[in-house]
Amino acid sequence: LETTSAAALDQLSVVPSGVSVALARELLGDLSTVEVAEQMGMLEVRPDAIAFRHELARRAVEGSLPVVARLGLNARVLAALLATQDPDPSRVVHHAVEAGDDAAVVAHAPSAAAMANRAGAHAQEVEFYEHALRRRHLLAARDQAAVLQACALALFVLNRPAAALEAGTA
Repeated sequence: LETTSAAALDQLSVVPSGVSVALARELLGDLSTVEVAEQMGMLEVRPDAIAFRHELARRAVEGSLPVVARLGLNARVLAALLATQDPDPSRVVHHAVEAGDDAAVVAHAPSAAAMANRAGAHAQEVEFYEHALRRRHLLAARDQAAVLQACALALFVLNRPAAALEAGTA
C-alpha cells in the first residue's frame, strides 16, 4: 500500500463497526485514499459507510499501531465526533478512553450510561459508569455521588449485590 492509503487504513482502524462517509471525509479529507484498500478487498465502501471487510483485519491494523499513534488517531476521531451536532455518547466515550482524554470521558460517560440504561443494556451501563469512576478525581463530589448511586442500581439490576453494596457505600 502507498503511504496515504496506509495512513487512511490506520485512521479507520481505530473506529470499530465502520465509519460514516461524512466522518471519513472529516478524518481523511480525500476519500480516494481508500481506493487501493477497497480494490484489495480490505475495505468495503458503501454510499453511507466505510468499514473493514473483516473485523480481524481491522484489529490487526489497529494492533500494529504504536500506542502513541493510536492515542492521536482516536483523538482525531473524538474531535470530529464532538464537532458534530448530537454525537453518540457511547462512541464519544470509546474514543475519549482510547485517546486518553479523561475530561471527555467524565463529561460524556454519564449520558452514555443513561442511554445504555434506556436500552436495557445494564452491563454496558456499568462499564460507562466505571470509566467515569476511574477518573473520579475529575468529578465534583455531587456528581461522583450521582454516578456511584446510578452504578449501584445498575449493578443491583445485574444481580451483582456485593458490587452494588460497595458502590452504594462509596
